[in-house]
Amino acid sequence: MKTGATPFFVLLVISLVLGACASSLRTLAFKKDATSQELLHLFAQREKARQEMKAMVSFSIHPNQGASQALNGILSFEPGDHVRFQGFDSFGRTVIDLTLLKNFYKISLGGDPPLRGNLEDRGDLSAKMGPGAAEKINWEFWLKMMNEFRYGGNPVLMEDEMIFIEKGKDHFTGSVLKIKGKQAILLKKIWFERSFFYPVKEEIYEEMTGDYPLSGTIYFSDFNDKNNGSWPGRIQVKSKEGDLEVEFVETNFSPSFLADYFNLD
Repeated sequence: MKTGATPFFVLLVISLVLGACASSLRTLAFKKDATSQELLHLFAQREKARQEMKAMVSFSIHPNQGASQALNGILSFEPGDHVRFQGFDSFGRTVIDLTLLKNFYKISLGGDPPLRGNLEDRGDLSAKMGPGAAEKINWEFWLKMMNEFRYGGNPVLMEDEMIFIEKGKDHFTGSVLKIKGKQAILLKKIWFERSFFYPVKEEIYEEMTGDYPLSGTIYFSDFNDKNNGSWPGRIQVKSKEGDLEVEFVETNFSPSFLADYFNLD
């Protein structure tokens, strides 16, 4: 799974902007004779419009090894690959506070001083956490799954990526490719339903040539007006190590963040 990409399932922003453009976007997506070029244009419009979000969420993890855990919390996105998750216990106390930015992370458990590092080199993080940390919360699995959710949960293309959309009988299919010189590497495939062009499934592949081994699968469901239509009420991430489920309770598409809200310092 990539560590530095912006999450894949993207956000549609709010009220006045949506009031002006949502109906036209839905009309375009609903057209039975929409061309691939029109669908690409729609994807680009949604990608441009959906930039930031702050949501009350209910998270649960189901690792293949270890106990399942559930937390209520706040999930936030901001342009520039910023993601933050704050998880609370039933008394409202912070259990985990995790910030991700590109290849870097900041994580704090139970209000302890935060630890920082590179996602690709965190071999000594367990020792820094101290004894008993894993008994409080399966922080290592949370860190891994939140990073996978970040890439798989929000379709914003990186500068070296492009998407090709094909029309099928039951779904539209988008193939996201990364361009390396003269080579195009398949990163993921997205299945869009035909009515309003909402993504329903995504497969993410290891970034390599050959048979493109599957890294994870993401399912999107419960699209409704409460989430401005194009944002799902539920996202499920399935990986080789286990599953992550996210239920969006309340979503704000025009949040005001403090200047240091995503700060890694």
